[in-house]
Amino acid sequence: DELEREHDNLRAALEHLRATDPRRLLRMAGQLGWFWHAHSHLAEGRRRMAEALAGSAERDEDRARALSAAGALAGYQGDLATGRPLFDEAIDSWRTLGRERELAMTFFDLAWGCFFVGDLATGRRCMEESLAISRRLEDPALVNRSQLGLLQVLVALGELETVPLLCTEARELSRKLDDPWAEHFADHFIADCALMQGDYPTAAAHYARSLDAA
Repeated sequence: DELEREHDNLRAALEHLRATDPRRLLRMAGQLGWFWHAHSHLAEGRRRMAEALAGSAERDEDRARALSAAGALAGYQGDLATGRPLFDEAIDSWRTLGRERELAMTFFDLAWGCFFVGDLATGRRCMEESLAISRRLEDPALVNRSQLGLLQVLVALGELETVPLLCTEARELSRKLDDPWAEHFADHFIADCALMQGDYPTAAAHYARSLDAA
């Protein structure tokens, strides 16, 4: 919210850096990518990121972060044709840099980009990769995030036998993290499976729990 209040000042700073310092422009744009995503400034974020990336070709952390953000912004607009090459370069860079947490997050965003264009098989593989890296890092919040993303894809694929166990794990972890937002998704996906199987009482009970958590 504070960044939103300062958005015009941030825009002025970006314009200044675009004219004076391409390297700092790339760093600043990359660090703002999550904000443009979270507050739905998708088109503006994509434009800013394209300007920043055009000014530098060095394969370093600043470029990798900007590439990841640019891919996510494109993916969430359903433009995976543009986003996929950005993701691919970012993934290659994060691997080279040995930055596994960033790699897991980039696979997570790529998975959503695939999900939004209906490529569920690739989306599943990317979510599974994100989850595997997150487990290796022993990062509970990142594990939980990847679990929930994978669950959404599995529900869409109709993998009704796989979903309940992972939902239970995700719900328990959400509670340990004291994260009702995450917890409500876990119950929601259990309810989706029950509904798709015609078990309406179970679906209603879990939807109610999901609503309470939400």
